Amino acid sequence: MQYTSDQMLALWRQQLGLCTSRTDAAVAEWEGVDTDTTLRQHMRSWYLRQLDTAPPALLPVSEISRQCTLSAAGSSHHLILLPSDCRRVLSVRLQGWQRSVHPERYDTPDGDKLLRRLASPFARPGTACPTAVTMADGSIAVAPVDIPVVESLRAIVDPGPDTYILCPSLLEEIRRDKP
Repeated sequence: MQYTSDQMLALWRQQLGLCTSRTDAAVAEWEGVDTDTTLRQHMRSWYLRQLDTAPPALLPVSEISRQCTLSAAGSSHHLILLPSDCRRVLSVRLQGWQRSVHPERYDTPDGDKLLRRLASPFARPGTACPTAVTMADGSIAVAPVDIPVVESLRAIVDPGPDTYILCPSLLEEIRRDKP
């Protein structure tokens, strides 16, 4: 579902028990904490964390291949430069590859092995078993690149600070992540 910032704030207030349903009382505020501003900050941080870590089935997945730039990074591989709103890449496929692959992070054992494989003239990947590694700067090192075209790149992107798109089941996480 898609929520505006105000709708999400109302859901947060409800989940945290900050909504009042009494109509026979009045409250006057003289001085205090701006609860809504504080909640909006926590709400935004929480949502970005969900985009980064929640199961992809609970979030919107976008095809962003047309928003990416592919540039040569040497003789063994190319780099895919991602748009700034991309939070997490789920799969990448270049034209000519026989399958899509999930990029490994450069700082993991598997990512390190793949980077070493790119550097070796004897172990470079082929179209049946392509390689994609997310680098420290957020770009993705890919090989082989016979046809320099990103055919598909499925990712989770941030829709901006005023839009929240997620499966309603994730709202249960709000109580667990109390501010």
